[in-house]
Amino acid sequence: MKHTLMLGCIVAIFLFLARDSAPSSPYGYDEADYMYVAGRGFLANYTDSPTQSIIQFVQVGLGRGQEKGSRGFLSEYIRNSGDVVFYRHWHGPLLAYWLIALSQFSPDEQLTRMLTLVFPILGMIIVYVGSLRLFASIPISVMATAMYGWSHAVTRTTELAPHQMFAVWSLASLIAAALVVKTGKRGYWYGSVIGAALAFCTLEVSFVLIATLLIFAWQERHCLQLDWRLAGRTVLLFVGSVLLIHPASLLKLSFVKAYAFMLYLALFRRGAWGSTTFGETWLLRFENAPFEWLLIVAALVIFFVDRRSQTRRYSRILLYFSVLMILATLSVLTDDPRYLLPFLPMLAVFAAWTIGSWIQRWTPRKQALTAMFVCALMFTSTNLYVARHPAFTSLRAIRLLTSIRQQHLERSSIILPQQALPMVHYYDPQTKLKAYTDADTFQSLVNSADADAIIYPDLRIEPVHH
Repeated sequence: MKHTLMLGCIVAIFLFLARDSAPSSPYGYDEADYMYVAGRGFLANYTDSPTQSIIQFVQVGLGRGQEKGSRGFLSEYIRNSGDVVFYRHWHGPLLAYWLIALSQFSPDEQLTRMLTLVFPILGMIIVYVGSLRLFASIPISVMATAMYGWSHAVTRTTELAPHQMFAVWSLASLIAAALVVKTGKRGYWYGSVIGAALAFCTLEVSFVLIATLLIFAWQERHCLQLDWRLAGRTVLLFVGSVLLIHPASLLKLSFVKAYAFMLYLALFRRGAWGSTTFGETWLLRFENAPFEWLLIVAALVIFFVDRRSQTRRYSRILLYFSVLMILATLSVLTDDPRYLLPFLPMLAVFAAWTIGSWIQRWTPRKQALTAMFVCALMFTSTNLYVARHPAFTSLRAIRLLTSIRQQHLERSSIILPQQALPMVHYYDPQTKLKAYTDADTFQSLVNSADADAIIYPDLRIEPVHH
């Protein structure tokens, strides 16, 4: 009963911090594509139909992907093909499955976004129960759950994207692996493998989780009693789980396209996530959550100083994963908290476990006070972030869609900025759209295309008089 009450209080404060985090704006660039592909139905996403073959994908990429100004061509070419993997932005289909389920209730944009908070709530349950099983300590469990759930990246990310789901599957997998060390039971290892399969079917950076589990399995080979039989079962369980969840990822090599596209972004699309520099990105991340990062730094100091702690074997898998994920996502330069979700929740739980194991030698009263202090820091840090970053509703987007309908352009040919294309395509799928990415492509389209209207970068729309 006390654990239910404690967890309920943490979730209630999480919901308070997440208040008004979801705008009522029309679906933006990524969201509109995700909602569109969800509208194609379960079977299309389960089988990735239609989609380019891996040979076609490589041919198009090598043929035009390296050319200057090829972004608009590639986008138009693949959109016209109806490629569901493209519309998922090369991610796995689990987010689409979720959105398909939500569509049965026909919620509006704001409600749909708010319902994504189901995933961090599930994550908080996993963290609390897992931490309690590992440490049998309420202060550690409370700190770990609060540091994860009250993080600004978790509470303020309601944008429709697979990152919240990925964080939950990764945490579940890593905590299950840590429980193998605690209990010596292989059942937790198999649970960890299933978590990795879920992550694999969610976001392409799951290769970091797989690499971390391989490192863990080698380090803990005596605890796992690692042999060829266990290795074979592990591979079969992972492959079987992926085939059950999303067979096309292996049978149609959709996962290869995801990794190829990541490589394309790294090599040919500078500033793919915005114009923020590396230094600005990390400075903003520290400024947005100073107390959270301070606790993480303190935990890192403790981890490397207190080398005799037995709990290092539990927490180091979280640290391995976080470091590898930060390295894998170094090119993601943006202050959007969503892009912290692949590694910050794991660093937060690592910090709580490490600080918690350090204070376990103290009296119960001091442990409780420390846990309260950590929670107060997390609450203050995120509450300050909320005050500085209120949810933004795009009135320009609302006016644009209204104007299209008022001018009866729902079936017309329109020239528009690339950033607005997915939104207009989702809400008015009968339109014929030509997108521009810069001044040169804009002028080229205006001169060559037979359009009924032009949407300018400020989303102002003007009809074309023939």
